[in-house]
Amino acid sequence: MINFIKRVSIEEKEFRIAIVDRFPHTTWYSWNLARELSKLLEGKGHLFLYGPRNRTYQVKDNYIYKSNWSSYLYPFQIVMQAVKDRVSILHIQFEFTTFGFHTSPLILLLLFMLRVIGIKTVITLHGPVFPKNVKKEIISNLVPRFAKIPACLFYLYVICIYKLISKLTAAIIVHARIFAKWLRMFGINNCVVIPHGVDIGFLHADNSTIVNIKQDKYEKTILFFGVLSPRKGLETLLQAFHIVVNTLPEVKLIIAGDEPIYYSGYKEKLIKISNKLGINNKVSFLGKIPDEVVGHLFHEADLVVLPYSYSISASGPLSLALGYGKIVIVSKTEFFSEIFDNDLNYLLFTPNNYEELAECILKILTNNEIRKKTLSKLKEKALNLSWNNSARLTIKLYTQILKGNSKK
Repeated sequence: MINFIKRVSIEEKEFRIAIVDRFPHTTWYSWNLARELSKLLEGKGHLFLYGPRNRTYQVKDNYIYKSNWSSYLYPFQIVMQAVKDRVSILHIQFEFTTFGFHTSPLILLLLFMLRVIGIKTVITLHGPVFPKNVKKEIISNLVPRFAKIPACLFYLYVICIYKLISKLTAAIIVHARIFAKWLRMFGINNCVVIPHGVDIGFLHADNSTIVNIKQDKYEKTILFFGVLSPRKGLETLLQAFHIVVNTLPEVKLIIAGDEPIYYSGYKEKLIKISNKLGINNKVSFLGKIPDEVVGHLFHEADLVVLPYSYSISASGPLSLALGYGKIVIVSKTEFFSEIFDNDLNYLLFTPNNYEELAECILKILTNNEIRKKTLSKLKEKALNLSWNNSARLTIKLYTQILKGNSKK
């Protein structure tokens, strides 16, 4: 049974929570969650962040950051730290790259040790999550190139890890009902749906800047933001952009993000496509973006496009775009379709259909009335998905687990 946690207030009791993640940059999911949790927990408990030993941060908020684990020893290091801090719930943000691809199975040892000593655990699955009848080519694209294992074995590996995690943890958090549905296909039933949060600070800071519609028909900027990988559909975006520039000659496309090591060569492939289409002078590949530049990129963008071929996780770039008050065009995957209801279906296009994507882009960039209406709807959606709401849902889950109301 899927539990959809409803918003409630925090009960009067002390929490001692630890969030485990690699904390790669300050706009990362875990940082935003931690900031809101620390506000809600003030005077009611303590929040610890456990990060890798090779990364330190200057902490300004009401939580304690500790660099205390390494890739091969993390189960023992995290358990010892949790015991020392008298943690009651350990919340792990899990991807197969969190602790290192080759050492990711050690999470089972970590969960087993924590269960033995009586520390409750929560796992957030950030992906990949896929249905039982997933297409073979999707699994093939997910296999890291350095792993060199058949797609069928990778599929079984992922499912086995998830099923064992489910047995050892109190609850698994996913960010959409579709992901919980897919996990249920494999007998994983202790799923809780808590939407990915949106930082709405910009929306509250200056409402006059949210509309941000340039009256000038020139200098339109389209932004793609995120990791470059085959599943992101960037070939489709480049082909669509080739059509768009024939109607709007002054439009430009910014692709902000870099390829991970396991997709080495993908960025070069995209550059070659750009050159072949004759749009290389209109397309900028910025590579990895420093934290302090992210806000500037979104402020300057007229439109954000996320042309994913399929969804296996929530989208951090979507949350960023909503938080900056930007219109987002997305592919009609199961996740995006769930987030964008019927009132916003004109922002969705069929995955891999570059002509349909070009039509969506032109409709938004050339019609101010549609843009104003869309921005108002997206602002309302962003406010409903605020990090404060996500943090309250997370606190509610912690409360249920500590009371023993969770199934595990």
